[in-house]
Amino acid sequence: RFTNAIIRSMPQGSKALLIGLGGGTVAHQLEQHGMSYDAVEIDGRLPELAEKYFGLKHAIANTAVDDGRHYINVCKKKYDLIIVDALLGENIPSHLLSKESFEQMKKLLTDNGKIFIEFDGIRQEDDGLAQQMVYNTLNSAGLNTRIFSSSPKRTNYDIMYIAGKTKDNTYDTTQIITDKYYPIKGQLKLFDVTDMLGNPSVAVITDE
Repeated sequence: RFTNAIIRSMPQGSKALLIGLGGGTVAHQLEQHGMSYDAVEIDGRLPELAEKYFGLKHAIANTAVDDGRHYINVCKKKYDLIIVDALLGENIPSHLLSKESFEQMKKLLTDNGKIFIEFDGIRQEDDGLAQQMVYNTLNSAGLNTRIFSSSPKRTNYDIMYIAGKTKDNTYDTTQIITDKYYPIKGQLKLFDVTDMLGNPSVAVITDE
């Protein structure tokens, strides 16, 4: 729902990079809104499966079979939106979350481009250290970052990072759509938890 909200907030004609195709849920949202996209997926079987079983139309033509970090290192294109949706089990591979990785993604953004990352909720025993480190790492790469929770003012739910070269609040008024499975609705800015999770004293993630 949050990815869909961000996609709907993008200007017409925007181009997206999707790191991690999976079954194509996010790619399907991009296609529904008429946004052109490139996808990078490490498992070469998935583009065909996404078209055959999950209703995608352009997955095979638009997907490069590659590691996401290698792709951004060699890519020469510019994107208005980069979505990091690559999961290994329930975790994003750490080499996609380093300062060096975010610096490379920043080079691929247009002037008003954004990076969108979903991250799992805070476990009580770790007190949100990993989530704070990702926030600090995005900022250390020169990106203006905000954090949103899937439940307003709650940090033990899945959270989302939105980062860009400049501060951009144009998507604040985008509405989160509700249904019988997710009854919480409202403008995206109501889900902002940056003040609750931002912690500049926490370390950053590097390739080393």
